[in-house]
Amino acid sequence: MAALGVLFIVAGLIVAAWGNIWFLVIAFKESALWGLGCLIVPFVSLIYLVMRWQECWRAFALNAVGIAVFFGGMVMLGASEAADAAQMPMEEPPPVEVTQ
Repeated sequence: MAALGVLFIVAGLIVAAWGNIWFLVIAFKESALWGLGCLIVPFVSLIYLVMRWQECWRAFALNAVGIAVFFGGMVMLGASEAADAAQMPMEEPPPVEVTQ
């Protein structure tokens, strides 16, 4: 299950990156200032997304799907590691010597 979690993480990162690049291409096609603003300045991409929803919603949806797959893989990987840790035998602590 850990390998499947890693696969989901990698696939989610690739899909999210594809969505981000697509979004930046749309912004740069409008103008270099919008593209640079979306790339560098915080919240400009959100403003651009709201203003140009008709052109950008597919790239945004692809990015959101990629992020969801990424987090799904993180949950799978965490659950796998937790299950492995629960199956490991507990070691007894060494005895404590009492000196007076």
